[in-house]
Amino acid sequence: MSAMTLYHFPPTRSNRALWAVRELGIDVTVKTVKLLEGEQNKPEYKKINKLGVVPSLEVDGVTIGESAAIVAFLADQHPEKGLAPAVDAPDRGLYYHWLIFGPAELDHYLVTITQNTRFLPPDKRDLKAAANAQERFDMRAEVLSETLWDRPYIMGDSFSAADVSVGHSCAWAKMVEALSSHRVLMDYVKRLEARPAFQAVWGKEVSIFPDQHAKA
Repeated sequence: MSAMTLYHFPPTRSNRALWAVRELGIDVTVKTVKLLEGEQNKPEYKKINKLGVVPSLEVDGVTIGESAAIVAFLADQHPEKGLAPAVDAPDRGLYYHWLIFGPAELDHYLVTITQNTRFLPPDKRDLKAAANAQERFDMRAEVLSETLWDRPYIMGDSFSAADVSVGHSCAWAKMVEALSSHRVLMDYVKRLEARPAFQAVWGKEVSIFPDQHAKA
């Protein structure tokens, strides 16, 4: 495959893409986009990603800009690594379901929780919106828990790219203390934290993200 470049800034959803890279053990150039300095809004980066967000994966002059799409693409490019069922496998559709579940069903609510408990100034926070998002997240987390209560990974006994995708959402939820009432998912995150590729991206375990406006 041609050379690839991943544009990244931790601990955003680009962690999802970088984790896939580390699980696959492939050679990808990683460039940090300094979001806190506004680098994502500069014309140079806007040529790569018009939305000015991360992650972005450049391959052969094409940019892939959705984290789950990057995970799926990389897994399919390296079938020998066993992170995705074969295209004609009976469980391929279920794999797609869980690959998309995190970004589609969990991340939206985690953004609301994160903004209103961590990032926005206290006088700008909407605690009702945060509580509503937590309630909706909990409903979906229970669905995920029902799948994981009797298996180590989302597809069964073997780790897959679906775990990278939905596992990232669970790790994010732990970061903002939205996962504590879901014991099955907390245990799931512990299994993920034990993986060397996870640790290469997140550290030995997921740290609680502090309130950016809390007084020291």
